[in-house]
Amino acid sequence: MGGPEALWGRLPLGVGGRGTPQETIREEEMITRNAPLFFGLILGIALGLVYGWFIRPTEYTSSSPDALREDYVVDYVLMAAQATADEQDLGQAKQWLSFLGSLETEDYVQSALAYATEHDFDPTDIALLRELADKFERKFPDTQVSPP
Repeated sequence: MGGPEALWGRLPLGVGGRGTPQETIREEEMITRNAPLFFGLILGIALGLVYGWFIRPTEYTSSSPDALREDYVVDYVLMAAQATADEQDLGQAKQWLSFLGSLETEDYVQSALAYATEHDFDPTDIALLRELADKFERKFPDTQVSPP
């Protein structure tokens, strides 16, 4: 059915030699035609890196913890509560929370607890925040931290 020419159309390139002369020419044309594409891709990546790293690098402004959104502050307080539950070092937790800004550390715990309760956080997370609030109240009785 069709002789050997029909068989050439079904064989993949490289089987039975390098393929037909037409297939070899098509491979060379594809390489020649796609070379500018690959060169442009490499050049674009290189120029983008030079521009981003040297000409207009990122400038960080207002990156103090005071600029954090409320949900990120709550996450930070929650991480401090988790670490305090594991390590039982309330002084370290107070130091971490003082890093957040000008409020008293106990106020951050209280607002985080209120936010977590209001936004239906996991009950174990709320319990950790309550535990941290209770620890602050026992250790530093002159401050008023009350769970909502």
